[in-house]
Formats: sequence, structure tokens, C-alpha cells
Amino acid sequence: MNAPAPELIKVSATKPLNLSDKHLVQNRWQYYEYLREHLPVHRAKVLGVNLFVTARYDDCLAVVKDERFGRNRANITGGSRFPFPMPNNLKFLAESIINQDDPQHRRLRQLVQKAFSPKSLTQVEVRVNEWAQELA
Repeated sequence: MNAPAPELIKVSATKPLNLSDKHLVQNRWQYYEYLREHLPVHRAKVLGVNLFVTARYDDCLAVVKDERFGRNRANITGGSRFPFPMPNNLKFLAESIINQDDPQHRRLRQLVQKAFSPKSLTQVEVRVNEWAQELA
């Protein structure tokens, strides 16, 4: 990938990066490259929520494996799962397996593991192709 164009390098080392910014969304690959090279762990904001982003694979892996970093906010703070009131129509997404900590995450993952095996996915693919052919 080429180096980011100078107009993209407006990321401040001291200010949170607005992940909803239209310019960032439209030029995300250049921003991601810049973050990987210059600010691999950086403060960010999305929809008013402050957070940290990690831009390098090894850093992301380290965070995911480190028990000090949790997915379920209630396990960390002892308070609410969400830092703000969550609409009921979004709660099921926010409470999904991806936002669970072990051992709950591991238990749920083992329950669905067979459904996402290569063999199962191949069977689904075959059936979807059959339905597509019937509709064509």
C-alpha cells in the first residue's frame, strides 16, 4: 500500500480519533495504515463512546487474550453492561457472543461450533445454490 496522502494525516496524537468521521470512513484504508505505522494504540470515539483502538494484529491478539481486558462491561465495572441506555431493539446485538467473556464466551462458542464447521457450511452452500437455481 502506498503511504497515506498528506491530507489524510490529520490524526492528532493527543485527541481521540472520530471513527464516525465521513472523511475517515471514505479513506479508512489510508487511516488504518497511518495508525499501524504511527499510532498503533490510540484513543477514539464512536457514537459518543470513548474507547481505545489497536491497529496492529499482534496488539489486537494480545488484548483479546489478556484477561484484564473484558468484553462484558458488567464483569469489569460491576455495573451496567452498557455505559448508556440501550434500546431494546439493539440489546440482542450488544449481548451477543462476541461481547461475552470466558467462561460464558467459550460455552456459547462450543454450542455453535458444529454449525460453523467447514462440512456444515459446505452443506449450507449446496442448499443455497439449489434454492438459487430453483428461483432462476
